[in-house]
Amino acid sequence: MFRFRSRVSAAVFFASFLVLGTSSVALAQTVNVVIPASTAGVEQSVADNAPLSTPIQRMQQVYDVSLLDGLIPGDQITGITFRLDSSQTGLPAQSVTNYEIRLSRSVNEAGSLSLTFADNRGPDDVIVRSGPLTFSEGDFTGGASPNAFGAIIPFTTPYIYKGGPLLLELANDGFVDGRLVDDNFMTGGQEIFGLNFDATTANYGTEVGAIPVQFRVERRPEIIPTLSEMGFIALILALITSAFIALRYTPARSSYE
Repeated sequence: MFRFRSRVSAAVFFASFLVLGTSSVALAQTVNVVIPASTAGVEQSVADNAPLSTPIQRMQQVYDVSLLDGLIPGDQITGITFRLDSSQTGLPAQSVTNYEIRLSRSVNEAGSLSLTFADNRGPDDVIVRSGPLTFSEGDFTGGASPNAFGAIIPFTTPYIYKGGPLLLELANDGFVDGRLVDDNFMTGGQEIFGLNFDATTANYGTEVGAIPVQFRVERRPEIIPTLSEMGFIALILALITSAFIALRYTPARSSYE
């Protein structure tokens, strides 16, 4: 029968087991977050052509903190999608040459957006994706009220939400056969539009509203010691204890040996 030579050896062994045996504990989870939360499962009152539009344009959408209940500071946003307005048929398969998305903390809140796009971007502004974008048949379905959110548009660079109003900026060089997305006149949101991919100012107008979006989010759970972390701490303590005992109780060598 296997026996440990000492209690210290047993402590080291079981602490090591905790570390190695629980190293697969998940540190983050992927969740889908609808913004504004009140629009989940509810058709809105108007439609917008900016996200999946036929005309070339750039737009900014600000969501005040009052509309961001589903986001938590520290959330890492890795993708986004929209849903078609109930009046629309499904989006046909097609590609656009350039589809740019930016996210940042908005310098200005809803109702106070500058008509100069750059003046609304926060210092944490990130171009989360750019370049060609292709949609397949069935990625955005129609005919329902509300329609389901479409296929996630993945980001090449994630954005970490740190709190405050969120600025979403979209630009594309025009869909061959675009569709309208669900929208509203919700307070706490504002949209501004420019009629050019490289537009620097909103020369196409501004309106109150908050386009319903669904973010894909990587979220770290509330930080509490996992079994793996506790096992690592136990291992360190066991090693320190072992070293102390070895030094404390090892007999001194006789000078006559």
